Amino acid sequence: MIDRWQNMVQRLETRPLSGIACRDIAGEIEMMMIHLPVDPGAAMLDIARQCLRLMTPLPGASEIRDILSRCLIRLGRVNHRLGNPELATDLFTQAADCARIAECPHLEAIAYMEIGELARRRGDLNTAHTYQSGALTISEATGLDREQADALNNMANIAIESGDLDTAECLLTRSLAIAEDIGETRLEGHIYNNLGVINSLRGCFDEAIADFTRALPRREQAGDEKGVSETYHNLGLAYLDSGNPALSDTYIKKALEKARDIRDAGQETHILLTVTELLYHTMDYAYALTMAEQLTHRQVEIDDQPGLAETKKLMGRIFLDQGAIEQAEHALSNAANMFRELGMLPGEAETLKELGICCRRQGRITESNSYLHQARTLFEYLGNRREIDSIDTIDPLSPA
Repeated sequence: MIDRWQNMVQRLETRPLSGIACRDIAGEIEMMMIHLPVDPGAAMLDIARQCLRLMTPLPGASEIRDILSRCLIRLGRVNHRLGNPELATDLFTQAADCARIAECPHLEAIAYMEIGELARRRGDLNTAHTYQSGALTISEATGLDREQADALNNMANIAIESGDLDTAECLLTRSLAIAEDIGETRLEGHIYNNLGVINSLRGCFDEAIADFTRALPRREQAGDEKGVSETYHNLGLAYLDSGNPALSDTYIKKALEKARDIRDAGQETHILLTVTELLYHTMDYAYALTMAEQLTHRQVEIDDQPGLAETKKLMGRIFLDQGAIEQAEHALSNAANMFRELGMLPGEAETLKELGICCRRQGRITESNSYLHQARTLFEYLGNRREIDSIDTIDPLSPA
């Protein structure tokens, strides 16, 4: 297929084109973009991007901005999936500009949502919220129901990560009403998955599993392979947290297999963190620590700051169980600071609790109680009764 792309570059560079021919070639490029292989390779992606650059100054280019925008969005999604977030953001930004010129609000809203999602993935929740709010404003002003529901769901994702679970639930309720009204099965699956995440964060694992079980068939029916992997993963996490590691392992393996099938680097890295956590729960500390260290390199490469914070938290727990208290405190302090800077309250609360336990192991009771009090306050805000009860069982005057 790379030969077709190379031939297209030659045609664009050497052949004078009329406005009509320009639109015909744009349509041909769009079809080639649709049929890109799952893992096209760096060379093909570079040539595809070159084709889009060459299209911009051609005669009639102003009339094909809608096609250019769609192509840029497709190419951005491929780069996002393959772990090239900076390039993906650049492509989505170009797509938004093309859509604005072409007066295609639905494409502009989609491009904004993609930029917002990339920002969320790297932990920049303020930028994520700005773009998702922009997409919602465009969608509401132009009567785009599907895009409006998508933006509400995406804004719920941001609220979940910042720990504002009540707001997230309200946004999801609004999004679900629209999705059901227009028969958008793919989005229904996404919404039920997010409702499951909220229940997991509240410590209501039975309810979470029920939500994920509703999400799974909808995502399968919609052909949402990344979504299927995500829900398998969340089911694995819910079963792990509810004390069923065997069933958790089954779903985590399914999630990892699906992520690898679709060549989603970010999703694979996210799931490998859970695989590492499973190793930790089986007390295979040496292997878990090796995997965690390898993951940090991958997370830096793809600018996954939330994932990096989670890995540092896990490394702290491993060190703590090994009795390496100083290393544990260092890793956990780094994780807590990262979560705080990212505005991710659930991660911060969990890490502060671990720091409280760490200090207690050293007999630093006053410092431990301070960390536990901070963690309890955050868990109260999150409505996680299970974690609150866990902290309340710790004697404030005795070492661990």
